[in-house]
Amino acid sequence: MEHLELNLNIPNIINTYDKKYFHLTNDLSNLNITYLADSQHKWNYGHPLDIDLKPISKLQILTHPYSWTKKGLNNKDNFTLLLEEKNKELINSINNECKHYPL
Repeated sequence: MEHLELNLNIPNIINTYDKKYFHLTNDLSNLNITYLADSQHKWNYGHPLDIDLKPISKLQILTHPYSWTKKGLNNKDNFTLLLEEKNKELINSINNECKHYPL
């Protein structure tokens, strides 16, 4: 929560937690923004394609693209696959960088 309270401003970068978009509060009953998130592969606050956008003046959608796969894997399987992919990338990178050294 502390980093949200800082209200960071970086030139030429939109901070979605800026005060004009996001209000840090514990009282969720009086928010003037519709918030959607795909946390843990679930749209707990409603799916963006199922929402009537006409009455909404502000909408914030939080997505976690690293946790989705084309196959629709769950978090554990997705992160296992991600680790395998990154491991292969690392091995390929080391092999390419070191292939001119004698064995």
